[in-house]
Amino acid sequence: MTATTPVGSGADDSGQQPHRTDAATAGPVPRQAAPADADGSAAGATRVDPSPEGEPSLPGAASARRGLLNRRRVAQRAARAAQRAAESEDDRLDRRERRATRAQWAMAFATLVPGLAAVGALLFTADSLRQSQDSIAVTQQGQITDRYNNAVSNLGDDSEDVRLGGMYALERILEDSPRDREPICNVLSAYVRGQAVRPKEPVKSADDRFDIRPGRDVITALQILSRNQAASDASVVDLTGTYLRGMEIDGIKLASADLRDADLSWAILRDANLRKVNLDGANLSLANLAGADLHLAQLHDADLGAASLRGSKMFSAQLAGANLRVAQLRLADLNRANLRGADLRGANLVRADLTKATLRWADLRGADLGRVRGLTAEQVLETRLATNTVLPDDIAGDPRVKEHMTSGDLVHRSLL
Repeated sequence: MTATTPVGSGADDSGQQPHRTDAATAGPVPRQAAPADADGSAAGATRVDPSPEGEPSLPGAASARRGLLNRRRVAQRAARAAQRAAESEDDRLDRRERRATRAQWAMAFATLVPGLAAVGALLFTADSLRQSQDSIAVTQQGQITDRYNNAVSNLGDDSEDVRLGGMYALERILEDSPRDREPICNVLSAYVRGQAVRPKEPVKSADDRFDIRPGRDVITALQILSRNQAASDASVVDLTGTYLRGMEIDGIKLASADLRDADLSWAILRDANLRKVNLDGANLSLANLAGADLHLAQLHDADLGAASLRGSKMFSAQLAGANLRVAQLRLADLNRANLRGADLRGANLVRADLTKATLRWADLRGADLGRVRGLTAEQVLETRLATNTVLPDDIAGDPRVKEHMTSGDLVHRSLL
């Protein structure tokens, strides 16, 4: 392609108009050159960047480059539009989720508010009820105190009926106010000790014992103590030194009670619960304790002469030095009982259980130990025997026992 020579003024040097050539043969008509600037360059002339080889670039290459740039811009705009659309979709989803979450919270709050109101009302009601109960409890305690004072005052009345009324009032308080059991048991025990005192004149005959039996008030107090013994602290039942001769209370419950030096002679206490009771030095002569529970009872130096202990439970009972002369101990459970130095002369021990019982220095002269259970020759050799002592055949045939029976020694010499 031939470079076009710019036309300066529209006429050549000769002043003639230039000759126009056909576009098909001469190519495109070049633009009219702009006036030259001061530096000699033509004004408005098209600048042509040189090619890498130093030659000007063609118009087709510039057009291709512009097209490529345009396509890049379009692609970038499309990518940004897609990104904005994706972000918009995420925003819409987030907004939708947020709206759903807000709706759920609103629903939960709407459900929770009535529940909280109900809980508040319930707490208020509970607090009011508690205050009412406290007020009622204070009132009740005041009433119980008044009832207690009146009942105790009645115990000092001269009329036996009034005294009995006071005792029944105390028993009612025992039922209504369990925390007052101990002081009430103390009051009743003190009443028994004050009323069941030894007579100044000794009993002259067996028939006179019925004239000095405890009165109705004493028996009633003991029955109240017995009825409430399971729920009360039995250690507060202090009946030391009381005179209860000839009283009759079958099945009485005085477990762990303190009856030291008490007089229970001629008493009828069949099937009584006297577990762990302290009867040291007590007088139980001629008493009827058949079937009584004396498990772990303390009976040191107690007088049980001619007492009926048939079938009684005396497991591990402490009977050291006790008087059991002519006592009825048939079928009694004396397993592991301590009979050290006890007087068992003439006692009936037929079919009694003496397994591992301590019999050292016990006096078995005239005692009947026929068909006794758990007895060994070694136990017998520690006792005082006589020819009238009845022993099981297997033990009576032991040469050492025969020798000991005729010697009259307290302990066989082989054990000295």
